[in-house]
Amino acid sequence: MNYWRITKYDPLKRNADGSYLDHEEWTCFSEVGTKISMEEYEATEEKYINTITTFMTEMGLNRVYVIALEQRSDEIKHQRMNFYQRFG
Repeated sequence: MNYWRITKYDPLKRNADGSYLDHEEWTCFSEVGTKISMEEYEATEEKYINTITTFMTEMGLNRVYVIALEQRSDEIKHQRMNFYQRFG
């Protein structure tokens, strides 16, 4: 099985425990509107999707399994509200 870790974070800005140390960079959806615009956030998310589909195409894969997805209930609730406001 292949394993990919796709992240926008600079690995040189992590400590020995793996925590990200650059507090100026946005790190979660809840920072949309404060550290990042919705347009910038969506462009970053689109880059993630494009990277994954490129890997899949190059390797001849037709499915992937997500095994480590960070979720925070308050962020998910906020995302759903925004989604339904925009598309509902």
